[in-house]
Amino acid sequence: MGREALIVNHQIQLLKERGLIIESDKKAEEILLDIGYYRLGFYWHYFQDEHTHQFDEGISLNDIVQLYYFDFDLKHLLSKYI
Repeated sequence: MGREALIVNHQIQLLKERGLIIESDKKAEEILLDIGYYRLGFYWHYFQDEHTHQFDEGISLNDIVQLYYFDFDLKHLLSKYI
C-alpha cells in the first residue's frame, strides 16, 4: 500500500525539520486540520528542493496559507464569470 499517514504533531515536526518557519504550533495544527497536509503540499511543493524536500530559506507556513487562499479566492471569483 501507500505511506502511513502522520498525526498532526508529527506533520508539524516534519515541516520544521525541513526548514519551514512555523510561528505557532497551535495555529499550525488548526491549519492542518482545516485545510490538510496533502492539500497544502500542492502549494509548498514550489518552495522545496525536489530531492531533499528542504524548504527555501525564509518560507513560512503563513506564506503557504496565503498562497492557498489567494488561489481559492481567484478560483471562486473566476467561476462567477465563466
